[in-house]
Amino acid sequence: MLSYKTYLAVFLLAMGLAWIVTPVVMRLAGRWGAVDNPGNRKIHQRPVPLLGGLAIAVGMWLPLAGVLYLHNSVAAALVQRSGAVLAVFVGGLFMLVLGMVDDFKGLNARQKFSVQLPVACLVVALGIKFTSLTLPGWGEVRLEHGAYLISVLWILGVTNAVNIIDGLDGLATGVALVAAATSAVVAIYYGNVLAAVMMCALAGACLGFLRYNFAPARIFLGDTGSLFLGVTLAASAMASTYKGVVGASLLLPVVILGYPIADTLLAIARRVYRGKSPFSGDASHIHHRLLAVGLTHRQAALVIYAVCVLCGVVAVAALVQNGMVMAAGLLAGLVVALRGLHVLGYLKVFLDKEVPHDRLVFQSMYAFAAMMEAKIKLAANQRQLVEYVTEICREFGKAAFQMKMPGRHVQYGMSWADRGLPAGVPPPGQWAMGNFSEIVHEFPDTGICIAFYFIKAGEPDEVRIEKRNLLAKLAGMVSERYKELQSQHPQDASLNASFANHSFGKFKSWPS
Repeated sequence: MLSYKTYLAVFLLAMGLAWIVTPVVMRLAGRWGAVDNPGNRKIHQRPVPLLGGLAIAVGMWLPLAGVLYLHNSVAAALVQRSGAVLAVFVGGLFMLVLGMVDDFKGLNARQKFSVQLPVACLVVALGIKFTSLTLPGWGEVRLEHGAYLISVLWILGVTNAVNIIDGLDGLATGVALVAAATSAVVAIYYGNVLAAVMMCALAGACLGFLRYNFAPARIFLGDTGSLFLGVTLAASAMASTYKGVVGASLLLPVVILGYPIADTLLAIARRVYRGKSPFSGDASHIHHRLLAVGLTHRQAALVIYAVCVLCGVVAVAALVQNGMVMAAGLLAGLVVALRGLHVLGYLKVFLDKEVPHDRLVFQSMYAFAAMMEAKIKLAANQRQLVEYVTEICREFGKAAFQMKMPGRHVQYGMSWADRGLPAGVPPPGQWAMGNFSEIVHEFPDTGICIAFYFIKAGEPDEVRIEKRNLLAKLAGMVSERYKELQSQHPQDASLNASFANHSFGKFKSWPS
């Protein structure tokens, strides 16, 4: 009974701390400039502070540190399994720092993975790993040497799955809350005090933070929070199914984290099937589809919460070996999955006859982007950088662009025929911005700002979004090459060689 009181106290204290600390983090994020602005694939309409993971981390770990000053079985378990505690803490800390760097500077998938992989290996090396796999009808299967590989893949998969679903107000936080609460129930049933108290702390911190993160969100998790939640859930889920020295079952964690895993696998399958990179972004995640069928942010989040609760019920039923509840849960899950695939349009995606054509479109886009990456890396001066941005603008069918760099301000617009615009359309400076949109890429470290202008209608969503992603990547490479040129030849006058200034007048929407 004393253990249960400690669990409850930790949960409430973590919730209260996160509730109190979150407004402080909001102010700090705004002061430091860690803000998520509306833009490509973003569904919010105003700047929102990031770094929400800091509040959850503080809310989780301070109560756990306080438990060490108690004299009961929970404190003794934390001390006895200090290696496992250290593994979860270190993994979360490294992911927290990685997420902060990403929230401030922005990292690509390769850069983040280069840190995530050694962190996952470190967590496993410190003793958090699967040792067996329990399959219905087969019993326990020892993993032996494969345990390390499966454990590392599990940590990487769950971490990135939570990161991927963080696209709707309160979604990742609520999913993590349900997963942590379910893991806590599983751990308490098994008598795993360590996992139980950690998951109670995480669930409480998520609930306290959700007060500010639920729609309309006043603060976002950011990668700081999603990466921290992902690695903490992954490591704790592995630890939560221990029965003394008996290995963990992979089945329960998979069910507990069913939604983020399913959404990630569905996204990868969808992208690969259509010829896209599996690591590219899109606006076809489950939460995007729910919004598309008319649900509000709150309604979409609540629907997904309900699915996660269903997964949790199935996990607990499997744990207590209640066949009737588990069968009913699995049947309900199957019905929900099939109905959801139909209503949300996923079946149509995989049966679309235009898929072969789309594959060719995406392949040509990737080939062009790869060619431009090579050209940008070989650029010898500003003139060539501007020429390459012009080439990118023309190939991707954008109506115009503006490029601002120290000492230079270039405005370029394609001919009316190239733009596909009817005769008599006024020049860009007089455009009615209700018919046109802009994508602005600013790089404060180099002083470069590139804005691409395009007609809102006319392209399929998948193609349009992928072009935006590639534009962002290429714009970043232009800025990086400019920086390299300035560092290599700071006094070289050729870098400031004059180039054609195609001007149609200042764009009304050009940022001040």
